[in-house]
Amino acid sequence: MSKLSKLFTLLITVTLFSCSSDEGNNSTVINPPANSVKKVSETKYSNGTVSTISADFNYENGILKSISNTTNRIDITYSGSKISNTAIYNNNTVINTYSFNYNGNLLETILNTSNNFERTLFTYSGGILTSEQNQSFIGST
Repeated sequence: MSKLSKLFTLLITVTLFSCSSDEGNNSTVINPPANSVKKVSETKYSNGTVSTISADFNYENGILKSISNTTNRIDITYSGSKISNTAIYNNNTVINTYSFNYNGNLLETILNTSNNFERTLFTYSGGILTSEQNQSFIGST
């Protein structure tokens, strides 16, 4: 799995297990909660070679706005308290964008809006995630 894929997987994990609130008061600067993830590092040992991948979590008024490392960045856009879109950059060039769609409070689909050929569907039973299905399309949707 590429470094960028690992970074995006980490974003999805944070997305599914975090929440925020927007009270509409932009005049107060809110620091991220004390238990917020600020940095994640992974060290891999393989055949005597050691490599480390790190990602910084960047907050604005207490809300996660981006995840970045030295060459990659994921910018996050919200609709209310839910992530609505992300843009993935490599060396400051957009390489992928994603749209997040919900059914109530449950994440229903993630669509790769860069090419419209990839989407992830989430299925629930009684509000509990029961399956995740990745779909790729040949041609246009």
